[in-house]
Amino acid sequence: CVGASIWQSAYLGSIASAIQVSRVGNIPIKKDEILNKENESFLFFKCNEEILGIETSIIKKVEEYQKKDVLILGESIIKVLDFNKLYKECEKENLIILEDEKVAALPVGEIVDIHIIPKDKVITSNEGVFNRYILYKGKDVKVFSTSFLKKFINKYGVHIQKNDENKMYNEKTEVLVVNILGEKFAIR
Repeated sequence: CVGASIWQSAYLGSIASAIQVSRVGNIPIKKDEILNKENESFLFFKCNEEILGIETSIIKKVEEYQKKDVLILGESIIKVLDFNKLYKECEKENLIILEDEKVAALPVGEIVDIHIIPKDKVITSNEGVFNRYILYKGKDVKVFSTSFLKKFINKYGVHIQKNDENKMYNEKTEVLVVNILGEKFAIR
């Protein structure tokens, strides 16, 4: 997908593949079938033995955790936040770059999946930190409230100059790394 982030591309690819495998024959997919507003997408990651979720709409990027306290995006320095401030201490394997008005880097455990689910299969609640729950492979997944995460990002994150962001993303190619039976594959 030209001009889309890796998460947007993965989301569209997942929807397209789900639509295609549900058909008999080689029938082209129409734009309206992909732009179905009845689904939500989440990135699932491990926090110790627990699986947690974040709505993909606020995820800018995911990187491997480099055991550093800061991340350089273009010419801006972003502090890697303490996940303990958000929820509790977790292992640190990946950095999720979250974006709203500001940008924040959050260390998390292993990325489990990007999951697309119909909105009617998501259980909602009025809790502060978690406001949705999903059943995923027989386990309950708590999903962080997007409004709570936006407040967190805007409190602890930093502003990035748009030209810094463009420099950084023009210099790199985003890829999706998939681990299949112990072998890593990259999809550009």
